[in-house]
Amino acid sequence: MLSHTTAAALPGLLSQIVVCALSCAGCRTTRLKAACSMYVMQHTALVLSALSALVSLQSHQGSAVFWTGVACTIGFGSVSSIGAQGSTLSVEKEWTVVLCNGNSAALAKVNSGMRAIDLSCLLLAPIAAGFLMTYTSISTAIVAIAAWNLAACVPECYLLVCAQRASAVLRAAKQLTAKAEFACPRTDGGWGTYFKQTLWPAALALALLYLTVLSLGMLMTAYLKWQGITEAKLSLYRGAGAVSGLAATVIFPRLLNRSGLKTTGVMGIWWQAVSLVLAVAPVWLAQLGVHMPASAASHILLGGLVASRFGLWLFDLAVSQMLQEWVPAKNIGVVNGVQCSLQSMFQSLSYVVGLVFWRPLQFSILMYASAIVVLLAASLYTVFVCCSRVNGLQQ
Repeated sequence: MLSHTTAAALPGLLSQIVVCALSCAGCRTTRLKAACSMYVMQHTALVLSALSALVSLQSHQGSAVFWTGVACTIGFGSVSSIGAQGSTLSVEKEWTVVLCNGNSAALAKVNSGMRAIDLSCLLLAPIAAGFLMTYTSISTAIVAIAAWNLAACVPECYLLVCAQRASAVLRAAKQLTAKAEFACPRTDGGWGTYFKQTLWPAALALALLYLTVLSLGMLMTAYLKWQGITEAKLSLYRGAGAVSGLAATVIFPRLLNRSGLKTTGVMGIWWQAVSLVLAVAPVWLAQLGVHMPASAASHILLGGLVASRFGLWLFDLAVSQMLQEWVPAKNIGVVNGVQCSLQSMFQSLSYVVGLVFWRPLQFSILMYASAIVVLLAASLYTVFVCCSRVNGLQQ
């Protein structure tokens, strides 16, 4: 668990340093050039990361070549993560807003559709990789991943070109004032701009949700395997979690039309909070002396994690649309860049804490702390909603 945590923390630490600068650079770059540059960076770095991993696998473990390959795998993986965040900032955060031209209902449908595509890929990719690793070899799976990314880069950029040609608003040049252009590169100005937004508590609440181990990530997977849960069962629960998230993308536009963005966000984050509290309850009861089979407690934990995905993505969609609609166009790149940095920082912090409490018997401490952080985020967002209604903030 310790080595996996170290490797997982490094990409997030690098991402939070660089992504703010990339978002600022995107402020002064044409839409198409910015998006295509990020896609090329993402896919090229991922191919190089895969090839580095292949070199490590083929070399003697512990040799200089092995550790060089490991370092390159992590380094190129970090660069790929930065490219992925940059493409998200460019396409999902800006292009969608421009295309919908102030139509909140249309923006909700586009955001939900794009998130459904993301979640579908997150569901199918591990299944495909697992199938290749099980029935062929790890090396074959790595080569397939590299080949897929190499082949996908050109069609993705071509589709962006087609989208721009089909839309007059996307072809229009970005409008930036001289003041905005001057302020854009300043990282401190970016953070200042972020906290000047009226919705920063909502955005911070979303970022806090990354400071948790209560997801089917690396740390939780290692703990559950220690508890005796097989990889096959974990794959089924991951699939169920993806389906739960997809359900949120389906219901989000309807809830938005009925209840509005802020109320939809309240429903989402409290659904997640309650689900996670119920998930860790058996662990807490077991430490109080209440007898429960370990397998039953693990499956209740997994069931709560699956249910929480619905609330997480509902809240994510609501806050993401607030950032798209409520932040001025001249600041949207910087604000979303800072948001990505905060999320990367909190995610990296969760891995660092995992390095401190790395023993499986200490994992309950991380679960309790994660549940408290989610409750804190839910309370922060609820206070923001109540205060904004009192002050007459936009709906």
